[in-house]
Amino acid sequence: MWTGVGAVGTAVCGMLWLGDPAAFVRIASILMIVGGIVGLNLAGSNAH
Repeated sequence: MWTGVGAVGTAVCGMLWLGDPAAFVRIASILMIVGGIVGLNLAGSNAH
């Protein structure tokens, strides 16, 4: 989970402050990573 958070944070910082292009595919990929993190957290809470 933390690797995904770090990857998303790095990509967003690059787009906001370093001038990396904010293409549709890049933003969609970031949203899929965030969705996966949320899904893993929801699935983990049911396992207890």
